[in-house]
Amino acid sequence: MLHLETPLARAVRLLFDRALPLLEGRSPGTVRIYVFGGCALHILTNARGSADIDAELKASEQQLKEEIRAVYAAPDDQQVRQALDYLVVQATKMPLAKVAKTVAETFALLFWYRSEDMREAVENRLKTPGLAPVRKRRLMYLVDRLRRFPCMKPEHAAKMKQLVSEWQNLSRSVSDKLVDRAQKLNRYDKVAAAWGVAEPVEHLMSTVLELQTRHFVDAHHLPNGYAQLSSKHVAPR
Repeated sequence: MLHLETPLARAVRLLFDRALPLLEGRSPGTVRIYVFGGCALHILTNARGSADIDAELKASEQQLKEEIRAVYAAPDDQQVRQALDYLVVQATKMPLAKVAKTVAETFALLFWYRSEDMREAVENRLKTPGLAPVRKRRLMYLVDRLRRFPCMKPEHAAKMKQLVSEWQNLSRSVSDKLVDRAQKLNRYDKVAAAWGVAEPVEHLMSTVLELQTRHFVDAHHLPNGYAQLSSKHVAPR
């Protein structure tokens, strides 16, 4: 069984679908795309995520192969936005303890290593008319919690910190009763209490911890903030 309806699998399919107009009228098998690495493992097992796609393209015509490569080299901004918006919705529409592992992993990967794209998706969601305050607080908890990890480049973490400041009114409006409930449920997570997230968050956070280690970023050649840790001039987060 292939897992083709997860946020990551949908994003992979959206990317490859961009070449379909070039294949109109051609026989099946004209082009074959082989997916490797974390994305392939995810589609097969629904167990891991990836911040990039490892794939090999084979085509019966060299010219067609180059045309398809050109299509994939130029990002389709609208499709990227749609995939990110979908991901942000899936990550916050239910209690965080019930968020699917693949959704949590994909959210964290893109937040830490593709933060510019994620910032726009987060802001779009926060500005959705009629969005329930609890969903906004869940989202801001994720932003505020994940931005603190050292795997994130300091300049990107600083932008997310600015976003947190811009939406601080959400935490200020939380009742003392809700804060107390959040503290009891998440004794070791002060950020959850600050945003009034009165639902367990430990499982979700433990799910994504492996994705921020030095070993992980080195193995996947991801842009990260570990190089700056040796400097004494890194601004506190």
